[in-house]
Amino acid sequence: LASALLVEALGEAVEEGAAVASLGFFEQGFYDRFGFGTGTYEHRLTFDPTSLTVPVPRRPPVRLGRDDMPELHALMTRRHRGHGSVVVDPPDWFDLEWAWTEKPFALGFRESGGRLTHALFGSMKDEHGPWEISVLAHEEPTQVLELLGLVRALGDQVNAVTIADEPPGVQLQDLIREPVRQRR
Repeated sequence: LASALLVEALGEAVEEGAAVASLGFFEQGFYDRFGFGTGTYEHRLTFDPTSLTVPVPRRPPVRLGRDDMPELHALMTRRHRGHGSVVVDPPDWFDLEWAWTEKPFALGFRESGGRLTHALFGSMKDEHGPWEISVLAHEEPTQVLELLGLVRALGDQVNAVTIADEPPGVQLQDLIREPVRQRR
């Protein structure tokens, strides 16, 4: 039954124009039969935000809420992307992500015309951390440094931050004082 449902769902997705499919983890061997792998390597890092060596932004961020999720999705469609990245559709995906995330938060920066240009999204499960950042979206590679500077600025409130996925082209440990000490 599970195999038939999977084949049917994938067929419908292809008919609707989907070029890529990603499945949640069920059982490793089950998905192998359909040609699915385990995905990319995870580059997770938990650290004290005050240990970041990037400058703190001079301008204040904007706080984003659930009503701003379509705007965050639009940013994700035009974000700076690395090899193998995908654009998540449909647009209401972020609205669902907001609903499913425990104590969600999102902060970002806008250009002078008001368009969201770079932002982060995550969960602040505990008051002082670790906060988990699951999305770092930016149009230009240099904007990721401003987002990391924002994370550094949160260091007076948060003891630890986990970045779930390193941004494309960034080695986070190069931007952290004593990165090996952070792993203890």
